[in-house]
Amino acid sequence: MSSESTQRAVPALSEEAWAILHDLRLRGFRPGNGGPAEEELVTAGVAMTRGANLALTPAGREAHAAWARLAPGSEEEALARLSTAGS
Repeated sequence: MSSESTQRAVPALSEEAWAILHDLRLRGFRPGNGGPAEEELVTAGVAMTRGANLALTPAGREAHAAWARLAPGSEEEALARLSTAGS
């Protein structure tokens, strides 16, 4: 994935919407309740409704991956690499 597509992949979402997006990434889908955060995800194209469930879209997978990734060459990435090297 290019850095350009990664930058486009991270939509501006509320904290509650990001929490639901993260849960969807872990589970794949969850029962929908129709709240404003779910509407936000669907409108942003990172989730969709499937029957009574809310499901992650490919764009949602990409957005979550970009959000969860540490910036290349950052101090945080270096610290993470050091902590996993000793495992």
